[in-house]
Amino acid sequence: MDQNDFVLNAGEYLKTRADQNDQPAAILIGEALFSGLITEADDQRVLTWLRLAEGGDSAAAEILFGDYLKDGRGTAPDPAKAAKLYETWATKGHKEAQTRLAGLYEIGLGLNQDFSQAVYWYEKAAAQDDLEANRVIARMYLEGQGTEANLEKSLESYRRAAELGDPESQAALGVFYSLGQGLAQDLNLAVFWWQKAAAQGHESASHYLISLAEANLLVEKKPAKTVKAKVEPKKAPAVKAPKTPKPKNPPKTKAEKAPKEPKTPKNG
Repeated sequence: MDQNDFVLNAGEYLKTRADQNDQPAAILIGEALFSGLITEADDQRVLTWLRLAEGGDSAAAEILFGDYLKDGRGTAPDPAKAAKLYETWATKGHKEAQTRLAGLYEIGLGLNQDFSQAVYWYEKAAAQDDLEANRVIARMYLEGQGTEANLEKSLESYRRAAELGDPESQAALGVFYSLGQGLAQDLNLAVFWWQKAAAQGHESASHYLISLAEANLLVEKKPAKTVKAKVEPKKAPAVKAPKTPKPKNPPKTKAEKAPKEPKTPKNG
């Protein structure tokens, strides 16, 4: 049995237990649904499990319960109850709850609209690298919504969300680089972020790239070809034949003189 089969079998077992009013099983089901490990198409069935899990000290299960109540999945919408669930876990430092609570304050759903409170909770979640919180707070900094406009902070949050993989923020960062707004103008970096966003299906980023290509401004830099230098085999150094030493002339000796014949005396 592979891991996927094990998870599915375990999920079905827990669902059966949760249907029998087993709260620990309902909590585990809520956490598995929240993390995407398992799915369940029957919203009313899920809602029954989440009601059972409420009060079981599970952030994931109760935040998911809030999502179902806010959206009216399997029941009539109850954003006020959702806000209470979010606030409980937001104050305990859970970034998912902080982002959701900020969103309710921003649009005034289940709570009185309060942009400053929205900024407060988005900042809390953004500090924990929540992607959505960074993207939204970047826009609020840019527009001065609920806080003073601050381009530098806006760019910091857009960059962080872009690094976390948010295509909306990647496309926005590309625009800032292309215009040189708050950043040194750099078309190469603009293209870099637009390509990231376009790869995730962001239409505006794709349009920007097409426009650059039509204007012949999008030049794909091909890596320079590496020219391999011809390596000629080293020639072995010429070996000079040793000079044959010339035989030295034997030392000249004085020629030995033949002894003179004695003179024969003349006879008177």
